[in-house]
Amino acid sequence: MSFNSVFLVAKNEFYRTIWHPVVIIVGIIVLFLAFVYGYGNTATFESYDEMDAFLLCYCQSEYRILLICSIMAAFLGVLSMARDRWEHSVDVLLVKPLYRRDVILGKFIGLSGYIYVFVSVALVFSTLMFMLFFREPLSYIDLLCRLLSYIFILSLECSLIVALTMLVGTLLKNVIGAVSVVVVYVYADWFRYIVQYMGGLSIIMPRMLYHKMADPVSRGYPQELFNTLIPFTTWLNEAMPYILLTLFEIILLILINCFIFARLDDS
Repeated sequence: MSFNSVFLVAKNEFYRTIWHPVVIIVGIIVLFLAFVYGYGNTATFESYDEMDAFLLCYCQSEYRILLICSIMAAFLGVLSMARDRWEHSVDVLLVKPLYRRDVILGKFIGLSGYIYVFVSVALVFSTLMFMLFFREPLSYIDLLCRLLSYIFILSLECSLIVALTMLVGTLLKNVIGAVSVVVVYVYADWFRYIVQYMGGLSIIMPRMLYHKMADPVSRGYPQELFNTLIPFTTWLNEAMPYILLTLFEIILLILINCFIFARLDDS
């Protein structure tokens, strides 16, 4: 594996994604939602006296930001592979001194890097809106620790979805077929909540892993990550097994993707 080759593929994938018109529109929508929640909903938290109500602001927009970022990650991942194989764009890369695993790793790193930037900008903008329309947090250090953790686990969940949907794009060369599979997955997971029928296997699903990372023990509202009555180190120790499980799943999916892509007869 050439790290320089992986970097070049990742850089190309990052810039190709960040300037895509649909991605720009989604970014504007997320920033607009952050403004709306910052302006319209934060005043309702003044009644919380036992904890820092500032952190509760994130709970109001969390579901929608998680939904938008997850769906965006799903389609970016599947199209990154399926579209390039359909249009034979990968052929251009493979005639150069590149291993197939370099293409997979580069694409994954580029998309994950973009998602991290996207999530960071969205949540930092949300934080500024909360400060502007609500008030400052009681502890900036606690806010920084929890905000960075929020960015990390949300980006990690999206990276897992990217790895999963890239695998779908690798297996199904037909763009329509690959996108259809992802649409069914998104609908079943987000709007039919299939994890309730999966029993113990539900823990491997990206959405369930995110909820376990944010709220590992489920002590009630709000989630542990946003509850200042629970020390940050307590949350981190309880969430660490789920963070490691998510990282393991990502690595496993990428290895499977590299193995399959290296043995395809066509691109």
